[in-house]
Amino acid sequence: MHPYESLENGSGSHRQMHSFEISQGKLKVTNSDEQDSASRLLVGGFNPYAVYDVAVDGLSGNGEVGIEFGTQDPSKRFVFSARYNRNEQAEVRCRYQEGGVERLSESLTLEQVPAFPFTFRVQMMGTGIGVYLEKDGVSRLQGVLETNTLLDFRKLDCFRQMKFYLFSRLTSGSSVIIRNAMSYFSCGVGQADIRLVTCKDGTPYVQDDRLWFLFTTRGWKTEHTTQGVFSLNPSLFDPRFEGVIVFDMDDGKLRNDIGTHLYYDEEERQWRGWSCNFSTVADGSNTRAASGINYVWSDHNPLKGYSVMRSRAADNLSDHHEDPCGVWDAKAGRWRLVLSSFQESDIRASMWESENWDGPFTKIAGPVPRDSTGTLIQKIGDTPYVFAASADRALYVYSYPDLGLLGELSTDYTPWNDTVKNGRVWPNIFPAPPGHPYPYLALMMDRANYPKLGGWTYGALYLYGAVPSS
Repeated sequence: MHPYESLENGSGSHRQMHSFEISQGKLKVTNSDEQDSASRLLVGGFNPYAVYDVAVDGLSGNGEVGIEFGTQDPSKRFVFSARYNRNEQAEVRCRYQEGGVERLSESLTLEQVPAFPFTFRVQMMGTGIGVYLEKDGVSRLQGVLETNTLLDFRKLDCFRQMKFYLFSRLTSGSSVIIRNAMSYFSCGVGQADIRLVTCKDGTPYVQDDRLWFLFTTRGWKTEHTTQGVFSLNPSLFDPRFEGVIVFDMDDGKLRNDIGTHLYYDEEERQWRGWSCNFSTVADGSNTRAASGINYVWSDHNPLKGYSVMRSRAADNLSDHHEDPCGVWDAKAGRWRLVLSSFQESDIRASMWESENWDGPFTKIAGPVPRDSTGTLIQKIGDTPYVFAASADRALYVYSYPDLGLLGELSTDYTPWNDTVKNGRVWPNIFPAPPGHPYPYLALMMDRANYPKLGGWTYGALYLYGAVPSS
């Protein structure tokens, strides 16, 4: 069994008052003392972008059970617990203590605490936390909170000290039954910003006979998300979650930037790309830094598992942008980068070029006359086009590279409707592998938000097949 320890019980005593017993594959924690007492059992390490579960089968008596993220000393402790106090209504609480002083105590009461059994779940999002209770396969939100004014879990010197504990506080004679406790990476409460991983010329990168995509694993606000990876056999539509990418800017943090276009440069044997620096919103200024775009690179393949890529601000790119998509245009002898660029009242596509993948970039076209999101350069046949979705609830097609409006992409079923009205999706059109019944596919998300969460979560996935009209 993992190490466990008693916590100060109010009388100054730390003597062992909880007993731990494993029976029939479950853990029973009992307070066999005549005083109320608390303990924590080490489960494992801590990652600021993982999900943490404790499955609780039952509680006999009164007390609290839940999850703690804390230092070993324990000078810093975040505790999330379901509390049962005699005849009072059960509630979920969050507390933060630093140096023995309680700096946060908050009730999270969006949903009534269900009857046992249920799973207590905490989703870490860098500087945000989501607390859920799962019952009968349905995860219901209890509440969210931002932590950057208390602890910035993205900091290396912070999260490396933290551990994941099972927390319990029990009255005399009370006990709790735990079915399991685990941590893992997940694809979030919604998936968004789907972008094909490519070669430098924009053609699909294929590995293990599968196509690879980056996507945003959503949590709450845009700064409470993570860059996820999934692969797909498009003939089966079997999206498989493959990993998480975080970014190191040499500032002592592992950052959760998103909306990345990643490509493999076979000549340089390096993975490179452009990312949206939404993580800087949580740095204190409440805004994204500089151009909004970072250059990212890695010598190792970041598509599987937990990967760290190097990153630096695109400070040789003017204006402010998101949704980057870049290709090497061999005919022009230039890198071309299409962006969703912020204007005074909306966001519109613009085209930029450079001799190098990491700039400096010069604008050569745009902004276009329509609102834009998910900007994409993609060839249909031998002709490259630019695609962009829009707040107009349309999928616009533009000429490349001059961004002349050519028309709209038609679909038999739109990723927006009267219930989910927002049309600012990502087109994500790509050529299908040989032998597929459709020569071109599109994998899009809608913008349905997770119940009661608000923010920016999204989204169901939609796979389209297309044949160019004659």
